[in-house]
Amino acid sequence: MKLLLISGCQTHAQELNKYPGVFEKLSKLGDEESKKLGKLLLSKEISKIFCSEDVSIIQTTDILEKLNAFEILLVPNLNKRTNFGELSGLDKNEASEKFPELVAQIEDNPFFTSEIGEDYYLYTEKVINQFNKILEKEISFETESIAFILNVETLQIIFRELIGFEIRDVPNCAIFEIDFDGEAFEIIDIEKSVSIEPVFN
Repeated sequence: MKLLLISGCQTHAQELNKYPGVFEKLSKLGDEESKKLGKLLLSKEISKIFCSEDVSIIQTTDILEKLNAFEILLVPNLNKRTNFGELSGLDKNEASEKFPELVAQIEDNPFFTSEIGEDYYLYTEKVINQFNKILEKEISFETESIAFILNVETLQIIFRELIGFEIRDVPNCAIFEIDFDGEAFEIIDIEKSVSIEPVFN
């Protein structure tokens, strides 16, 4: 089965270089990126697209639905992790001055959980269980190709925990094409420049 793992399009927080809040919407560029993504996916012969219920990604699915080419399914257990706490909505430069230790932890340690954040390991378990459940079901249906549109951190967890790679500097609307045979994952193609290296346990 072919999988396309896709990062979300630009949000207002990204446009303004701010830490995101809970209900981040697409920026104007994000709206345009969503339209371009839709046209690109038409050439990929995708039958189903699974998406988180994050506001910006729902806005992207609204644009994709107008193409009448995909079955789109929203999956709440794949929503982004809430972990920015008091950094939410702050300009990143301002946050670095006011909360340097917290910023360093969030930026450099993917396993870090802030005082009022969602626990990394509980969140990871939820994401992986949901992701595997979808794959098992689609394999049993002999589905040929599906896509996921997700927050970058959620993609990073799937790559780290299941596929065996650490991905960094993931741009908006990056597309990872992966072959899944029911047991193992093989990366076939990456459409945009991404830092990627194997995870060594």
